[in-house]
Amino acid sequence: MRLDRARQLLADSRCLVTEAALATSFTQPAHFTRAYRRRFDEAPSFTAERGSGAMHLQDEATMYV
Repeated sequence: MRLDRARQLLADSRCLVTEAALATSFTQPAHFTRAYRRRFDEAPSFTAERGSGAMHLQDEATMYV
């Protein structure tokens, strides 16, 4: 579920890979990248590059306040 949420963040926002990792409770970006690549068969940076959203992760968090 954490990886699915990270993929959503990367695809739908301008979230950086490190931000997506931390937002989904991965404390080690390298571990996140390996797990992501195993699950989705692509690097998280590739998903982020394809993302078309214009919202930054911090902007998204303030949206719900």
